[in-house]
Amino acid sequence: MGRFVREFNFEAILNGLPHNLEMDIKNFGEVLEVRFCLESYFVAKDINKFTLENIAELKKILHKLEFQSLNKFEEKKLVETHSQFHCTLYKNSENSLLINLIKIFSTMQRNLTLIHRYETKDRNLFIMQHQLLLEAKEKKDPNLAQRRLEEHFAEAKAWIKNHKGVKFGKLRL
Repeated sequence: MGRFVREFNFEAILNGLPHNLEMDIKNFGEVLEVRFCLESYFVAKDINKFTLENIAELKKILHKLEFQSLNKFEEKKLVETHSQFHCTLYKNSENSLLINLIKIFSTMQRNLTLIHRYETKDRNLFIMQHQLLLEAKEKKDPNLAQRRLEEHFAEAKAWIKNHKGVKFGKLRL
């Protein structure tokens, strides 16, 4: 037995974050608020780092999301592809903590869909919001990108507002 010294990273903190986390709607709302604030900051901050390769990659993910939506894939599959889209939005941020937090937030959302049967109400709008967000990134317009992100988060925020007081129980990853 002994101790090992290694370069610091957030892995241990992140791995422990969601285990046995008891969540109610209020707590999930707070998590969503933090996610929105982080994404809103980074979507504007790193807009000039966005490349043609990023656009092509996001279009490919968006086509997959569209296919899943049109073919009525279950919500948890949409959440997985949705997470991939958002992680790709920020891959040039050079901030691995942000990417890992988005993955954790998405896992919580996926669990929410399983426990409470949360489903995207309007999948066509959901796809369109991602297309508009991608267009804002292509235009390199940080204010427009932030507005598009806010529009995208509106449905989840409304769902939370309408379900206050509901307990999720323990979310396990």
